[in-house]
Amino acid sequence: MLYTVILAGGQGKRFSINSEVPKQFVALQNSKTMLEETYELAKKISPKEKIFVVGLKEYRDRIRELIDIDDRNIILEPMCRDTYAAIMYATLKIKEIQPNAVLLFLPTDLLLDNELDVLRAITMGYNFVLGNLDKILVFGSRYGKLSNLLLDIKIGDIKEKQIYVSSISKKVSEVKDTGIYMAYIDTFLEHFNYKELQEMKKAIKEDRLDEYYRHIRPISMTERLLESDGRLVTMIIDSKIIDADTREDILNIISIRDEITV
Repeated sequence: MLYTVILAGGQGKRFSINSEVPKQFVALQNSKTMLEETYELAKKISPKEKIFVVGLKEYRDRIRELIDIDDRNIILEPMCRDTYAAIMYATLKIKEIQPNAVLLFLPTDLLLDNELDVLRAITMGYNFVLGNLDKILVFGSRYGKLSNLLLDIKIGDIKEKQIYVSSISKKVSEVKDTGIYMAYIDTFLEHFNYKELQEMKKAIKEDRLDEYYRHIRPISMTERLLESDGRLVTMIIDSKIIDADTREDILNIISIRDEITV
């Protein structure tokens, strides 16, 4: 069963006209915020009860105001420590609910040119993960504006689905990281740093997560995966995907001309 987890804990504010508003809460020209748009996408992937949102404690009321989600499906972080900490915490929380879940993590700051291409890739990815429970699937794109180079060496196609095994030895393909990940829940757990994972488990049990978060290193999930010993599999989404860092990213790249409002 596929659980979709929306990563909405970032504090990125360069995108907003109002610098006090994180970009996941900024409304686009259709009046929906980026969080709302990501939630609408998530509902096409998983039933409501299998959708979770990770956000900062201070975002609780705003999240509840924007989307129809139960409190038990909101996972609150004490502070922002990038996607690695957020994904590890969410994985541990969902493990308590469904120990055999397949997890899909979606960031809230992606602008999609073709939603159907993304949904098609996620369906293909889910089928791949079910047959390869020891692999973590990382979604990448060759099109649009994304910040991080993801794929370093192409190993080969798998059944013409444009799935590649990634390595970090030689850079031969310009595939960019979308920040979308999928894997069996235990496979995620195996790819976290063992010491950091055990410390987080202990902090949760002893109700001192705030203290733990102050010391965990702030790195992205992709950085952690590339430094781990596990094999990653990259699926290419054949569609323009933009990491919305700034307002200009929208205006200049996908020609949205309406004024952005908060």
